[in-house]
Amino acid sequence: FFDEIEERDQIQLFGFTSNDLAFVQKVAKRFPTCAIHYDGPVDKESLDKLKEIAPNNTLYIWMPLNKISWLSYPPADKEQVELARKYGYVGLWIIDDPNDLPRCKELGADVVETNGGLTVDML
Repeated sequence: FFDEIEERDQIQLFGFTSNDLAFVQKVAKRFPTCAIHYDGPVDKESLDKLKEIAPNNTLYIWMPLNKISWLSYPPADKEQVELARKYGYVGLWIIDDPNDLPRCKELGADVVETNGGLTVDML
């Protein structure tokens, strides 16, 4: 997989998303300055490990805004966001209802992901 990606000095804005810390470790070793978008459990142990294996990467810690049936961990809350902020930027997903935007702001999201249900004018 990594052999298919040609790294160039002038390329700065690319990243990888994973909830698998072993995969993140491989990515960070091969691309030590790319963005890592982590979307796994948000707890101190996981985030400490993430920072240890990707110390020079820009980290985005993604959390669902609302409960998602197929995830085993809970949606974002103020405590998780405050913890995540110590490690990197905070992202909330998937926001498709404009009525969820005030909660994103209240939680302090740095970035939100939408499925296309939001437009810039709604922000």
